[in-house]
Amino acid sequence: MATLNEDGTVLISTISVDAASGDDASVTVTGLTNGTAYTFKVLARNVDGNSDYSEISTTATPRTTPDAPGIPTLVAADTQITATWTAPASNNGAEITGYTATASTAGSSAGTCSTTSNTDLDCAISSLTNGTSYEVTVTAVNSAGNSNASTGAAATPSTTPGAPTGTAGTAGAGQVTVTWSAPTDTGGSDITQYTATATPDGAFCISTSALTCDITGLTNGTEYTFRAKATNANGTGSNSSASGGVTPVTTPGTATALAGTAGDAQVALSWTAPTDTGGSAITDYTVESSSDTGTTWTTFADGTSTTASATVTGLTNGTAYTFRVTAVNAQGSGTATSASSA
Repeated sequence: MATLNEDGTVLISTISVDAASGDDASVTVTGLTNGTAYTFKVLARNVDGNSDYSEISTTATPRTTPDAPGIPTLVAADTQITATWTAPASNNGAEITGYTATASTAGSSAGTCSTTSNTDLDCAISSLTNGTSYEVTVTAVNSAGNSNASTGAAATPSTTPGAPTGTAGTAGAGQVTVTWSAPTDTGGSDITQYTATATPDGAFCISTSALTCDITGLTNGTEYTFRAKATNANGTGSNSSASGGVTPVTTPGTATALAGTAGDAQVALSWTAPTDTGGSAITDYTVESSSDTGTTWTTFADGTSTTASATVTGLTNGTAYTFRVTAVNAQGSGTATSASSA
């Protein structure tokens, strides 16, 4: 049967302490339950018996630091990690007043964040370095102090890549080969793709690793500029600065309506210029003659001319000749006309 105090409270236990007359005495009462409020009273004893009890003390509640919080769940972002955790299994007798999450690398703290409530179970650690792996642990605090740290979890902050540099293009026939240099800042995550885009038109090409790709389907003779951008696990970064203007070109089309008028040891030729210059101005025409119906051809050395006519001299009167003409531009020689006799 429980022993009651005069005020009706239950007497839990008694402890005896040896002390000389007049001495102050103290004792630590162990085996109590954290979080339970207790009161205490004291009596003195000598050879003649016990004194009356002292007045009952004010309430005292034993407590210790909380249990460790649960393992945090981490979400990495640009230079920060957000940690979310579960509350400790027990506050061990005193209400939790806050939490601290700590990010560490190579055994040293790199940043912390804190909450000031027992219900705030997340916070973001900022000013971290993209591309660096951090271990994050969480501690709880109550009036007795800080708990042990939770088991750690790892995460790496990252963001989208920076812009490539040095974008340039090399013209081809209906296409441009675009090149660039990798960004100095990968955003802390491996680059998985590059995209180069043409302006105007919007045509593009994709490269998964090489710092070059070909944009096809462009219009010869149209000037284009090009930009490149990089992609990683976080998304696509900014475009590079535009390249210089690049104009796709090809060799000219075929001249038409070749005709000749015979004269004394010469033939006067005329033709119509190609409708397709290949995107580059015609710089010359090559005129050839054959006296064996096209088995062999001799180029007429008339110098450089963009005029759609020429007089071939030095021919042999009475010999039948055939002629052909080829247009030339900066990209090279086009296809010769059909042979024409004179």
